[in-house]
Amino acid sequence: MKIIHCFIILCLLTTTLSSFCQNLRINQAYVVNLQGDTTRGRILNLQGIGTPRNLEFMNEQTKEVITLKPDEIRSFADNEGRLYLSAHVSVDYSPVETNSLLETPEPELKPETIFLEVLRVGKIDLYKTVLRSGRFLFYAQKEYDTIIPLVDYYYISRAKESDIAEFQRDNKIHAVKYLGQLSFMMADYPELQNEIHSVKYTQKDISSVIDSYNGHFESQESKQILRSDKTIQYFGVTLGAGAGKLSYLKFGSSQYDFTTDFPVRIGVDWHIIPATLKGRLQVRNQLSYEWYKTAASKSYTMSPVNYLDNLTFAPGSLILTNSARLYVSCQSLKFFVGAGITNSYFLHAKNELIRQSTIVSTTETETYAAVRDLVKYHLFYTVGVGIEYGRLGLELRFDPAKSLTKISSIDIFHQGLLFMLTYRFIDL
Repeated sequence: MKIIHCFIILCLLTTTLSSFCQNLRINQAYVVNLQGDTTRGRILNLQGIGTPRNLEFMNEQTKEVITLKPDEIRSFADNEGRLYLSAHVSVDYSPVETNSLLETPEPELKPETIFLEVLRVGKIDLYKTVLRSGRFLFYAQKEYDTIIPLVDYYYISRAKESDIAEFQRDNKIHAVKYLGQLSFMMADYPELQNEIHSVKYTQKDISSVIDSYNGHFESQESKQILRSDKTIQYFGVTLGAGAGKLSYLKFGSSQYDFTTDFPVRIGVDWHIIPATLKGRLQVRNQLSYEWYKTAASKSYTMSPVNYLDNLTFAPGSLILTNSARLYVSCQSLKFFVGAGITNSYFLHAKNELIRQSTIVSTTETETYAAVRDLVKYHLFYTVGVGIEYGRLGLELRFDPAKSLTKISSIDIFHQGLLFMLTYRFIDL
């Protein structure tokens, strides 16, 4: 019971620490290259006005500082956790104010590969970039269509009144260009049209109407455009040790008090990080060999015979664990909670009960199985919490157990709490 209490307390501490790190928005920057590989580090040039045109990126492992252009990477996350996409789009370089509508009748759109900050992901995605002048430009993409600029004609309203009147009479459709774009993109939600026509060219207004649209279609599935589209796999070795206890109950009452044992486990790991959930979820398969040894002793009298029982149980097991882990990051550390299914098969076992019976001065010795009618194969759940740093991982795992015997009147089971150290050495 103490083992279970310790495990529950550690789970609560891990969850609290993870939530604290998320609330502080402590994130580690990374870039995703054109091949889908992720490199962690730090962005060094985020202090200026506007979205950076190039990145000054310091590699976490090598400490090398490199300059990355938008057409050289797929995406990146900055030091505050904001996500950016590299995209070839049209950029509106029209002046913010004009003296005459006739001087700039159309926006000055120029094709360019730039970084776009991701504001919303759903049925319609919303992005923004900030020019060096401080001007905000917004972009939208419906499902897998082309990313289009939401053209802002707001600056026209600052022109001469006579020109405005003429413009509104002859070119009214252009005055609400971005509203028309949103209206067309959201035509499959007619109830939203009135709200669209009152939207101003601000992040708050545009984000609000897109949230309403995405929420209506329950589009909660992220396309994960900023993650690698390649499923990542890696192999490693694991070594574990901990403490366990064998319980022996007959008709619900304890029969023998076994000593605390210290299981040792060694094996190999195969981790899979699905592309659609990269960085958040991992599927783990671990094949290992476990060994422990425990003993118990008990003396009792059934008149006129005195008995002394000495029990030894030392099994060697092949264990296959299939589990899933959910991750949160805190700077260079990653915390996780996991749960899965464990298959255990006894390869061999020292399974011995030596019973001495004494009548007056005569002693006889008989040998039985400590665990009678032993069940060799078991299937049970496994839970764990842990932390990872670089290629090293440490997990605190709790293994409850099913009964080790087929005899219904006798319930023998083994619970263990182990520290599992993993080292990753092969990446695929």
